[in-house]
Amino acid sequence: MPSLCPLEGVNSYVQNSLSMFLLRKSSQSQRRQFPLLLFIGLTLFLLLLVGAEANQEQDDATSTNSTYLRPARGLLFGGSNGNCPPAGFRSRPTLSLDTYISALWYPQKAAPVLYAMGQSFCSVVKYTLDTSCTFLCDNLPRIDVRNRALAGSITGSLNDACLKAMIPNAKGKPAEIRVGPPQRLYTKANYWVVDAGRYRNIVAGNHTFGGFGNNDVYDWAIISGGAPTRESNGACIAGTLRQFDTRGLWIFARDPIPPVGVVQAIDDYAASLGLDTSAMIDVVHEGCTYDFLDPDERPTSS
Repeated sequence: MPSLCPLEGVNSYVQNSLSMFLLRKSSQSQRRQFPLLLFIGLTLFLLLLVGAEANQEQDDATSTNSTYLRPARGLLFGGSNGNCPPAGFRSRPTLSLDTYISALWYPQKAAPVLYAMGQSFCSVVKYTLDTSCTFLCDNLPRIDVRNRALAGSITGSLNDACLKAMIPNAKGKPAEIRVGPPQRLYTKANYWVVDAGRYRNIVAGNHTFGGFGNNDVYDWAIISGGAPTRESNGACIAGTLRQFDTRGLWIFARDPIPPVGVVQAIDDYAASLGLDTSAMIDVVHEGCTYDFLDPDERPTSS
């Protein structure tokens, strides 16, 4: 029997209402605190500026007599430079939400993130349109997200995470989505559909950015955890290993095991966009039975 999603059985309308209430209360509180925070921020900036000048003078005085190594900036937390995001990088300009969420997705490659370490076996993602919240959600498209994967091996324990997603600018930027627990949903767009398309086009090498418009078929997708602002191995990636909301890079496919050559072609295409595909690891689907899925959802080829 498939395990129940932690949010199933809870009235989604109440959840959505509570989420919007918390968001608005938080926004009001932030507006009241802004003048004080601005004053504190300016004060700290001036103190840091004075301290930096003093340190620079000391460094200049000793630089001729001492040689030492300093840790590379961004070694642990990630570094950024003027080359990231890559020039012209953007999310997919068109996206049919109905088509995108019409079937299950099977992650093929993924950059490690702290909240999903070791969960690289039999991974399945399901999206369902949430129509229960309209007025209180400002009529923005909202989606139920369910991520399931096995930890450690194809017979490992099931990790089952239920999240919410919304598209803040469905007309202008339909592929930039906010995903997270209901209480943390309204932060920044941390799920970008960079591009998506058909198997045959990506393998043949004739896929063009943006595909064929809103009515295209999505056999595969490249997902970034927001704008790839961090330099990584000579390319760019979104966030760092320690970040939860703005970290990630994935290759999705509609099939657990896509046709030969598909994943490598998508990987090559993602690299051509300036993304650090070397940061991703393979997600194992060979031998998976997907017992945690409903019988009618299980892939026939597994």
